[in-house]
Amino acid sequence: MPRGLIQEVSYRAEYSREDRLRIIRHDAAQQHLNKTATFFAEKLTALSDDTNDVYFLAQAYYQSQEYERALDLLNKKKTLNKSVQCRYLAGLCAIGLENWHDALDYLGPDNPFADKNAHLLMYDDSRRGNRVLESMMCYARGNAYLQLKEIDKAKSCFKEALKVDVKCYDALDALIEYNMLDERSEWEFIMTLPYDEHCGSDSDLFRSLYMLQLKRYSHTADIHFAQKKAEKDHGLANSLDVMHSTAKTLLAECRYEECLNVCQKYVLKEDALYKKSIPTYITCLYELKKKDELYMLAQELVDRLNEEAVTWHAVGMYNLYIKKYAEARRYFSQATSIDQYFEDSWLGYGHTFAAEKDHDPAISAYLTCSKLIPGSHLPYMYIGVQYMEQNMFETAAEYLKRSLAKCSSDPYLLNEIATYYYQKREYSQALETLRNALKLAKDRQSPRSNLWEKLWANFGHVYRRMRKYDRALKCFRLALDKNPHNSDVHASIGLIYHIQGKTGKALVEYNKVLMLSTVII
Repeated sequence: MPRGLIQEVSYRAEYSREDRLRIIRHDAAQQHLNKTATFFAEKLTALSDDTNDVYFLAQAYYQSQEYERALDLLNKKKTLNKSVQCRYLAGLCAIGLENWHDALDYLGPDNPFADKNAHLLMYDDSRRGNRVLESMMCYARGNAYLQLKEIDKAKSCFKEALKVDVKCYDALDALIEYNMLDERSEWEFIMTLPYDEHCGSDSDLFRSLYMLQLKRYSHTADIHFAQKKAEKDHGLANSLDVMHSTAKTLLAECRYEECLNVCQKYVLKEDALYKKSIPTYITCLYELKKKDELYMLAQELVDRLNEEAVTWHAVGMYNLYIKKYAEARRYFSQATSIDQYFEDSWLGYGHTFAAEKDHDPAISAYLTCSKLIPGSHLPYMYIGVQYMEQNMFETAAEYLKRSLAKCSSDPYLLNEIATYYYQKREYSQALETLRNALKLAKDRQSPRSNLWEKLWANFGHVYRRMRKYDRALKCFRLALDKNPHNSDVHASIGLIYHIQGKTGKALVEYNKVLMLSTVII
């Protein structure tokens, strides 16, 4: 039972009246009695000229979302040049009011304490206290820049926040959620943070948990090892973030059924509103063609999380699945209006145009995504595909190279690059790129991944063009093992038999194409 607010301190003679009121104020804030905290904080401000008392009253206003009132108090009491914590609180109030430039005025356009000899005027002059406040200000500054779409500056602020204090998870979450770093930069940054200096005996715990946030294209063995350490050595097998990490790994390997099982039976069963796992869950339902479940999830999210971007992303994905592209666009657009940095919805928005072969707006959507989400290689890859479909190969090559510069270990990307070489009739280059994609896929893709069908079909086309018909037929058969209804592969097999003079076999394959109701040009 919480202790009484007044009874505890009424007869403590060793405390002054102001000290007793401060204890009441503190207890009220701890017990979420914000009006009580505000009431006594205001009395202390009337009794004392102490800057800390002004700060705690302004903080009570801030927690009641009375941002203007808090700013007015901090300015009238002239605290901003006396206390760094007051400037930080003023910055938070400006962010609450969506006055991003004002926030930067309060917080400073960059870190004024980057010089470690700078003096911090604050209530806690301990080294740890200084570091925490400096890190929090870097994070808040990054948020202001993010809202102004100054993404490079925001990224620098979030990185600096973590360098100053590794324990500032908010900054890490921003870097990961908004996909600000490409794969190589992300790995190098996270692995070189000062864990030992800042976390002491918990350094391995922090390093393992932070590694679980990273992209899954490379360093998969290291991430798997970190996963095991988090689960077994640190006893966090039931942590939502650790379970979600398992789902992310399964999704990256296209093991959709297993990923769906983790989402349903573990993560979302523990917390149905754990928003990090919902996009993963949506992707699994979409890829597994579970239309009814996808509809039910979207409806549930509309009822329970109506103002969240992920809700309208789910509705958009359902409409994309049933090929109502105009409706899907409307909902993806709604998701990005709520969260302008929601990568999945930007890509979904572009995919709706791509599905209709409307190349220019598709490219425009992917370009917008590439500017807002600088760490992702996918927008550039999809732009390259759109230009290839228009036979604009030089421009396609430019964007495929940009995508490769951001991520060199995605077999899907290498498959698209091989397609580019194939269409340019550079068959040796296409074959070499496909072999690299195959090597990556063997390490990181499940046997049920849809990539295998694409890879083997493309191998078959390249060998066919190189007149290595036996190898081509072998690859086409492997593609059909993954999807017996691939009419393009049946047509290509028929063409090879036709060239070899095996007319009967060719007719069998051509007949299969006709039965699949696909027109071959």
